[in-house]
Amino acid sequence: MPDSKRPFRVSAVAAALAIFAAATATPALADPPDSKLASPDAYGAAGSVAYGIPGIGELKGDAPVYDLATRRWTVDMVNPEGQHVVTTIDETTGDICARYPGRDACVASGSAADQLASAERLRLAQEAARRNPPPDVEGLWVAALESMEAHSDIRGPQTWYVSVHDKEGRAVDLPIAVMARAHMARIQLMRMTQAPKNLPPPSAMMTYLIYGIGDAYRREDGMYALSFTAYCGGACAIYTSLVMSHDKTGWHYVSYIPSAVE
Repeated sequence: MPDSKRPFRVSAVAAALAIFAAATATPALADPPDSKLASPDAYGAAGSVAYGIPGIGELKGDAPVYDLATRRWTVDMVNPEGQHVVTTIDETTGDICARYPGRDACVASGSAADQLASAERLRLAQEAARRNPPPDVEGLWVAALESMEAHSDIRGPQTWYVSVHDKEGRAVDLPIAVMARAHMARIQLMRMTQAPKNLPPPSAMMTYLIYGIGDAYRREDGMYALSFTAYCGGACAIYTSLVMSHDKTGWHYVSYIPSAVE
């Protein structure tokens, strides 16, 4: 079993696919419409198996590629010595196989059954959320944005370009009404479509972030999970969820669930 403390870097391209799709409307960067796994989850599952190869060391890779005909993901990773590992995930069987290029035998293998089951539960929860959205969705977005600022290590003024999901699950600009309601001390909120197309590499004093706020779905404990992706240029991306609660006084931040950070 791979050591969970070993360095496994999630590619910024993989982690930020959802936000790039919203920002640039480039179909190639969006999650495949018929895949069961989201791109970051496929990357994480592939990486966890590839790290089972003895002596492979640190791995980095680009965005996973999904083949609809075979229903298979392929992820190409490389270690600092230049050794490539090609890992495939079969969504039909759940089998994960890590191979060296040009070889048929798996040098490490595993199963994506848990990830596929989790993805199906999430899909059903998101569909239910769109049919029965949480109360005061705009209030949820306001509370989430204010919580992101309050719980982030912000060292100076920033501009956030933000998208949210509409009732059909499509990424659209953050409503102007939400921008007006949000009390942000150091953040200027802007619409996603105003984001620059070519962002410079991030620095220690980041001045921008591109945020994609996803669907909020009700958890079994009665709280809500709100997914979001943040991209800050270069190799800087976050793919995670906020846990929020709602009562008669409104929305409240509870915690966050990290998924992938680069």
